[in-house]
Amino acid sequence: MNIFSIQYLKSLGETYAVPFVIHLVLAALVFFIGRAAARALVRLVGRLMIRSKVDDSLRKFLGSVIYSILLMIVVIASLQQLGVETTAAIAVLGAAGLAVGLALQGSLGNFASGVMVITFKPYKVGDIVRTAGEIGKVEEIQIFNTVLVTPDNRKIIVPNGSITSGVIENIIANPTRRVDMVFGIGYGDDIKKAREVMAKIIADHPKVLAEPAPQIALSELADSSVNFVVRPGATPRTTGTSSSTSPSRSRRRSMPAASASRSPSATCTCSSRPASTGAPGLVMLRGSAGNGCSTHCSTTGSPG
Repeated sequence: MNIFSIQYLKSLGETYAVPFVIHLVLAALVFFIGRAAARALVRLVGRLMIRSKVDDSLRKFLGSVIYSILLMIVVIASLQQLGVETTAAIAVLGAAGLAVGLALQGSLGNFASGVMVITFKPYKVGDIVRTAGEIGKVEEIQIFNTVLVTPDNRKIIVPNGSITSGVIENIIANPTRRVDMVFGIGYGDDIKKAREVMAKIIADHPKVLAEPAPQIALSELADSSVNFVVRPGATPRTTGTSSSTSPSRSRRRSMPAASASRSPSATCTCSSRPASTGAPGLVMLRGSAGNGCSTHCSTTGSPG
C-alpha cells in the first residue's frame, strides 16, 4: 500500500486525527468552562463569607484554597478527555500531599488554630491579652500567627497553635475592671481616719467608677502593719496598655495613692500623724525603700 495515497491519508485522518481533534476541543471546553465555573463558585463563596462577616484574611485564603482545588479537578477532567490515564497521577499527587502534610503538620496546626481564632474571636485587634506566656496589645491576627506589641514596645509573634492550646486572658474584654490594692497602717494608728483618707482619694479620682462601688476592707493583721484591701472599679481603656498588662502598674494609674505600691506584695504604712510641714489633713506613707512609698499624700488624693 502506498503510504502517500489520498485514500490512506484519509483513512489515517478518520482513524486518529479526527478523534484527537474532537477530544482536544472537548478538553479545551472542559478546561475553560470548568475554570469559569470555579471562579464563579469562589466569588459566590466569597460573597457568602462577606455576609457572614468572615475576616478578610481568612476569606481570601479560603478563596485561594477552594479555587486551587477546583482548578486541579478541572485539569484532571480535561486530561481524561484527551485520553490521558490520570489514575497514576492522582496517586502521585495524593502521596505528595501526604508527605507535605506530615512535613508541615505544625504549620497546618497553626493554620487550623488561626481559623478558630478568626472564627470564634476570643480577642480582636486592639485588645490587650495574656496568652502563651506573653502579654501585649494585639496588633495583627494572621492565619498562622498573632502579632503582639508589649508595653515596652517589643513586637512578639506568637504561633496560633500555642494560643489555642493554652489559656487566653483578654484583659479589656469587659467594660469594667476591678483593681486590687493593699495598704497598711501601723498598729498604733487611727483605723477610722485611714479608711476615711482612702475613701476620699478614691471618691475624688476621675477614673474610678461609681458602679461597681469601691470596696475598702480590713484584710489582714500582719507582723508590722494592719492591712487594708482597696478595690476600686475602672474602665480598662482608661488605664492604658502598660497599666492593663501589669497588676502593679494598674494600681499606680487607677489611684494616685496606689503609687506607693510597686508590687502586689508591697505594703506601705499610713500614719495619721501630720507631715513635717505641719499642714492639717495630711497623712504619712511610711515603708521600706524597696516598697517605693512616697513621703506623704493628701486627703484630696494628690501626691505630696
